Amino acid sequence: MNQSATANQVTLLLKSKSTEERERIANSLKNSLDTDGVALDRHVTEELARQLAEDSIERVRLTLTQSLKHSRFLPKDVAYKIALDIESVSVPFLEVTEVFDEEELCRIIEEVSDGARSAIARRADITHKVSEALAGYGGLGVAFQLIANIEASISEDAYKSMMVRHQKAGALFEEIARRPHLQNEVVAILINHV
Repeated sequence: MNQSATANQVTLLLKSKSTEERERIANSLKNSLDTDGVALDRHVTEELARQLAEDSIERVRLTLTQSLKHSRFLPKDVAYKIALDIESVSVPFLEVTEVFDEEELCRIIEEVSDGARSAIARRADITHKVSEALAGYGGLGVAFQLIANIEASISEDAYKSMMVRHQKAGALFEEIARRPHLQNEVVAILINHV
């Protein structure tokens, strides 16, 4: 069976289902993409995820997010669709998904809302490059989330960017001053700000 035929079959299947039934299907996809199943079954599962990510009902998409947010083998097109969805769907996904690499997270940061950026800022795996993207594109709330994330690896450039962009936010400078292992130039800027 070719991909087009599979897509058509999945479309027909989902079209005949109620919202509750589509939610059940979305929930049943949990862990199914991370197992070594038959290739055809995997293709059908991926197509189900792809079409449920486009569902017009928010709670169906949210169920899909909750079901697949820990999947490491989620197809990238489905992962991007979830990441760029409305905040109620994207935030729980962006906080924990391991599907995206550093470059992809940086691209997503450019395209999403500050609520979604804050979700990324809460991740445990924040690298220097991701911290710089968050500092450059995020608002003050994102900066606070990033600074509060003790596991985040924040570059000197990210600190500088936040301090320049939010120079009137004294509370942010206070939070930065509480961070361990600040670079000398960041400390100098903090002292001058005081």
